[in-house]
Amino acid sequence: MMWRVRKKEGDLEKLRKDASSIPAFQKGAAITILCLSQLMTQAGLGQSIAPLHIIGPDIGARSPGQLSWQPAAYSLTVGTFILIAGRFGDVYGHKRMVVIGWFWFSLWSLICGFSAYSGQILYDICRAFQGMGPAILLPNSIAILGNMFPPGPKKNLTFSVFGATAPNGFIIGAVFSSIFAELVWWPWGYWVMAMVCFGLAILAYLIVPLQDSDITKRKEKGQLDPWGSFTGVVGLVLVNFAWNQGPVVGWQTPYTYALLIVGIAFLCLFFVIETRVSHPVVPIRVLKMDTAFVLACISAGWSCFGIWVYYTWQLSEVLRGFQPLSVTAQFVPCGISGLVAAFTSSYLLGAIDAHYIMMIALTAFLVGTILIATAPVGQIYWAQTFVSMIITPWGMDLSYPSGTIILSNATPREHQGIAASLMNTVVNYSISIGLGIAGTVESQINQSGNEVLRGYRSAWYVGIGLSGMGVCIATLFAIVSEARMRRSEEGKADEEDPAASSFHLVFEWMDHNLRAVPSLGFRNNSDLPKIVSKAVLSALAVLFQLDAIHTVILQGSNTIRVQSLPQAPEVWQGLGCFHSSDVWSLGVIRPIFGTRDKIVENLTEAWCIAKFRRLVGPFGPPVNNPDYEDEFGVAEYLESSMFNHPKTALETPFITVGSLRQELERLPGPAVSPELLDFIDYLLVVDYKKRPTALEALQHPYLQS
Repeated sequence: MMWRVRKKEGDLEKLRKDASSIPAFQKGAAITILCLSQLMTQAGLGQSIAPLHIIGPDIGARSPGQLSWQPAAYSLTVGTFILIAGRFGDVYGHKRMVVIGWFWFSLWSLICGFSAYSGQILYDICRAFQGMGPAILLPNSIAILGNMFPPGPKKNLTFSVFGATAPNGFIIGAVFSSIFAELVWWPWGYWVMAMVCFGLAILAYLIVPLQDSDITKRKEKGQLDPWGSFTGVVGLVLVNFAWNQGPVVGWQTPYTYALLIVGIAFLCLFFVIETRVSHPVVPIRVLKMDTAFVLACISAGWSCFGIWVYYTWQLSEVLRGFQPLSVTAQFVPCGISGLVAAFTSSYLLGAIDAHYIMMIALTAFLVGTILIATAPVGQIYWAQTFVSMIITPWGMDLSYPSGTIILSNATPREHQGIAASLMNTVVNYSISIGLGIAGTVESQINQSGNEVLRGYRSAWYVGIGLSGMGVCIATLFAIVSEARMRRSEEGKADEEDPAASSFHLVFEWMDHNLRAVPSLGFRNNSDLPKIVSKAVLSALAVLFQLDAIHTVILQGSNTIRVQSLPQAPEVWQGLGCFHSSDVWSLGVIRPIFGTRDKIVENLTEAWCIAKFRRLVGPFGPPVNNPDYEDEFGVAEYLESSMFNHPKTALETPFITVGSLRQELERLPGPAVSPELLDFIDYLLVVDYKKRPTALEALQHPYLQS
């Protein structure tokens, strides 16, 4: 038998079979390597903050603004280049990008150590290039983890472990950098990191399983969106640079606010470009309201975290007089609390809605920052400081896994890199931009240099304001989500009536009325079918943005019949109704426009099933439904015994075709255009997870012509 296959589908099937049979030890090792990308990212942040007042004088950086550039330069590139790194992973392969990321991280960690022989500017530049390694690693590691597990407890636990590595990574980086800075020489912290990253690059190449994106050739360079990538990266870099350079040279210096204005202009241009290109870096048109809420909460919380960790460290070192290694010991409770929070989040994600978890996370950021902002300098560590160390990690390790899972579950398999990029861009960019804003406030309050504590407290107040704003956004998010859920429950009765849906009526009109147009020439020579297809897909795209699903397309048949085939396989198999289910319906109904005939006209139910299985690939009957099981049993018999039977009456109309394209070509009426064949072939994918969304279908060349 011939099946409709995609390019290199044989390789992909072998890949998926191999991926599902990976030994438990290899899978565990791969998960460890991927989770270490988050740990090493935060270690890179900790290795500059802990010995800040040892490295600073050694390279000629002494003012607060110059010192803050050491962590800010790193977080700037981590947060900025993640934006495009996930897209590169979708195009060139996630595993390939993970290996490249580890090698890049290793190389620039090595060079960072040697920058000790130069000065502050070269060191900050090297730190920025070092941050590009984690930028490549993080979204592609998350994409692989997202593809390794379906939504469920295992996926929740994996992302919780991934998030738990963040505070512990910071502590590990701070411990080793402090040891080397105090007892040997601070560059050794970077050289050891280079060795570790190089080893992880080799292990990733050997152990991490290949992904679809590492094999398929569906991606072309034209899918990279170069103009969107350029404007987005330039805009983010300029805005961030202006905010972090302002405290150093002062906002009265013309180039600081000039760069801020130019950066904002680039970001505006970026958003315009992303709404018009076919393969955007950030698919703005399909971002749901939930996504916007989550990213806003993450931005507020993690910018607060950057301020909290930086200025808490300064409080302990500068005002309380502790050495870096002693301060690191004070931060150890963060790692322990973070582990508890991470595994608790795994349980909570299965027990309560994500918007409530986000409210708890933002509250933890807020309370932890209030505690440290009001702590007296002479107060013992075990009072407010210790409690702050216990509470704040809950903000990190509740917000990160919940946000990541929301985005991962809401994103198709082939776009996991984009979802991961968005999440990590917001997390790391917020850390850097938060430090810039707090540094600006601190420099204005402590202009004389004698109001150090007052300057630190002003920075913390910025963090309190940001986290407080996050609590408000999370609360609004919860209210909106609950209201939407109530409306959904109230509308279930209406959804059972097909007449209650205007979209159902559109499909019914397409199915029955359009092919009744008297003039066959009018139907084939006009753009009416294409216009209707665009209108339906546009309506479905709006539903997708509203996080709504149309669920009534031709439902209600008890058995498989000709009129039931526009209903997607996953719907009548009982797997659920999804956004892409309506896309399937359009693909089945669309041939009617040019031929007056359906693909399976005049065939009995079993033959309809057998024919569709042959045309689009194998799919099974609904679970525990005897009405379907009988029909599928006959269909399987037909496939195995009757396709080539010399006396079969339906031999000619059935077995002379071997693919959907051939079937469409043999329908009566004028020849169907190759573009239309491509379009229908593009829509009819049995696996709903790989079927295009309405927005993606609108970009198809058939509808663009």
